[in-house]
Amino acid sequence: MSEQILSAVHGVTTMLFGIYCSAFFLGIKPIRKNILTMFLLFSGQGLLYVIDLALFGETLANMSYPLIVHFPLVLFLSVHYKYPLISSAVSVFSAYLCCQISNWTGLFALTITGLQWCYYSVRILTTTLTFVLLYRYVFRSTKTIFTKNARELSIIGFLPFVYYVFDYASTKFSTLLYSGNKAVVEFMGFAFCIAYLVFLIIYFQEYENKQEITQYSNLREMQLQSMQNEIEQVKIGCLAAEGIDYIALGKQTGKMAAKVLKGEAKASEQNFETITEPGFYVNNKVAENIGITVPDDLANNAVESFDEITAE
Repeated sequence: MSEQILSAVHGVTTMLFGIYCSAFFLGIKPIRKNILTMFLLFSGQGLLYVIDLALFGETLANMSYPLIVHFPLVLFLSVHYKYPLISSAVSVFSAYLCCQISNWTGLFALTITGLQWCYYSVRILTTTLTFVLLYRYVFRSTKTIFTKNARELSIIGFLPFVYYVFDYASTKFSTLLYSGNKAVVEFMGFAFCIAYLVFLIIYFQEYENKQEITQYSNLREMQLQSMQNEIEQVKIGCLAAEGIDYIALGKQTGKMAAKVLKGEAKASEQNFETITEPGFYVNNKVAENIGITVPDDLANNAVESFDEITAE
């Protein structure tokens, strides 16, 4: 009887752990409204699981667990909280992966003691402790991670997804993992290797994009320095100067950089663009001193004008 109670408590804590971790990974705030909303979701899913368990038994209930809990949870997070589908899916798979901490510690306790109640007790305690640690040290930083673009999220979620599929295929829908087959046992090492290689490829591509952005930034800095020199000449006594309108240039450069940042184009693929209208700078004090009247059309269209001579 005590084992049945512990088994039920273990099922409740595990489902609650998965639901709340999936939500908090995304950055859903742990306020009362959200906590109650997620608890109502848990109540509905828990009731469906109990009905499934009573009608079809534990084996079929566990096999249908993704249809009762995981997939509806992904849809709920996307529809109710307006998160992208891939973000919700990765958070659910990540929460499932975190459940394996308590799974391993429970199996370890069972191996040592041979007692089923010890297995459930250790899993309940480990699940609770894991959630507390995640809440205090992890959830606050994952919000930024799960707002990344689809390509980066695909890399982040690759390993949790592969493990999810592997675990259900080898332990829920079959007993391959416990058959001793070497190919099955070594599969996770293979998955880790593939995930690492894909990560390196994507990381290198992101590094190249950042380098291109850095080049844009350096070019912009050079332009600003040039602008400073040009304006300074007019400030210290030059009558006028005509050159690049750096405000227009900045806007035009910004549009080009935005295309790179949004992934619409690579810097290496963009054509050179030029400013067609030069900027006019004038020192009215110098014009007055030497008896020159600056035409109104030039004065009105000046990017910047100065009314005094400033010594260096």
